Amino acid sequence: MKYSLTYALFIVCTTSSEAVKFRCDYKFVGSRWYKYHETPLPWQYARMMCLHEGGVLASPLFAHIKSEMKSLMRSTDIFTGIQNYYTVEGAPLSIIRHVWAPMQPNSKNDTEQCLSMNVNGELSHVKCEEPRPYLCYRMDSEADVNDCGTLDPD
Repeated sequence: MKYSLTYALFIVCTTSSEAVKFRCDYKFVGSRWYKYHETPLPWQYARMMCLHEGGVLASPLFAHIKSEMKSLMRSTDIFTGIQNYYTVEGAPLSIIRHVWAPMQPNSKNDTEQCLSMNVNGELSHVKCEEPRPYLCYRMDSEADVNDCGTLDPD
């Protein structure tokens, strides 16, 4: 599969911070860890990559998360952790303060089930199969990472 190479490429590193530890390729802001993935993946693969790294596909659940997502973006839009109007954490879109991009919402005959966010923080329906950059995040916690930089103990 053409995306399997992406799974094989991981940064091997250690962190020197004694207070909070996770992965050195994640940025710690406030009480959360963030990582921007510039290599585009389909939504399902992006979600799996975040889980593999010990995080989740980021959703603009709160203003401070949305702000950090916008500051880390390097492209016109990224996948969010929202599919079929629910976040990967199970929160419905209806409880998230959001603004639709121009001409949205428009799921084009139910073919666009995922949501992306642009640099202005606006949401759009997009096809889940169309690769896009994405952002992973994790709540503050101590995590033991192995030499490969993952949470897998083996």
